[in-house]
Amino acid sequence: MLEPHVAGATILDVGCGEGYCARKVIEIGAEKVMGSDISAEMIKSAIAASEGDKRFKFYSAPCSDLLKGMKSHQKYLGIEDSAEGSVDVAIAVFLFNYLTSDEMSEVVEQIHSALKPGGIFIFSVPHPSMIFCHDEDAIFRLESEGKGYFSSRNEKILGYISTVDGEKLNIMSIHKTLNDYIQAITSSGFVIVDIQEAGVTEKHLEMNPDFFESVKDRPLHLIFKLRKV
Repeated sequence: MLEPHVAGATILDVGCGEGYCARKVIEIGAEKVMGSDISAEMIKSAIAASEGDKRFKFYSAPCSDLLKGMKSHQKYLGIEDSAEGSVDVAIAVFLFNYLTSDEMSEVVEQIHSALKPGGIFIFSVPHPSMIFCHDEDAIFRLESEGKGYFSSRNEKILGYISTVDGEKLNIMSIHKTLNDYIQAITSSGFVIVDIQEAGVTEKHLEMNPDFFESVKDRPLHLIFKLRKV
C-alpha cells in the first residue's frame, strides 16, 4: 500500500517511536522522513539509530500539536514555506489506539493539512473486532471479556502480545468502532483509497504453526490508505 508512493517523497511519520518505520521508508527510496513522537526517549533512540544520516529528521512533540511542532522545528525539518502542504506522504503506525475518537479526529485533520494536494496517508490500528479476542491462550489478547463493541467506545483496554520466546508484552488499546475511523476520515476531507484487514498469513503458519494457531483466521489489524483531494 505504501511502497508505490515512497520514491523521492518527503514522509511524515507521526508517532514514530524509535524510528523503525522511518528507517524502512528510507530503505525503499524516500528522500526525507520527518518523525515526531511524544516520548523524548524514543526520539533519542531514533536519532542514535539514524547514525547522523541527514535524511532523518526526528523531534519530540505530541501528535495533538502536530502542526505546531512542525512550525517550531521548521528550519531543522527543512520546511521552506509553511508546514501546511509540506509533505507527500504521512504514516501513523499503531498511534490511534492510544487516542480517543475525538483526539484521533483532531490529529487526522492536522495530517490532512500537512499533506500536499493528492498526498497519501496510511495508518494501521488494531482491528475493532479484537475486543472479542480475549481467549486465555491467544498470543494477541485483550482483557475485554464481557465488554460490548458499541458500549466500550473510547474505553482503555489492556492486554498483551506474546513473543515466540514466550515473553508477554503489555499493550493498551482505546477501543473504537469501524464507524469512528470512517467518521474521522470523511470529516477531515480525505477519501478512502483502500482498506485492508491484516492477520496471520499462510507464510506465518508455515514458519511456526504452533505459535500462530491461536489467532489463525482472525482479523488482527486494519490498514487504511487515504488521499487528500
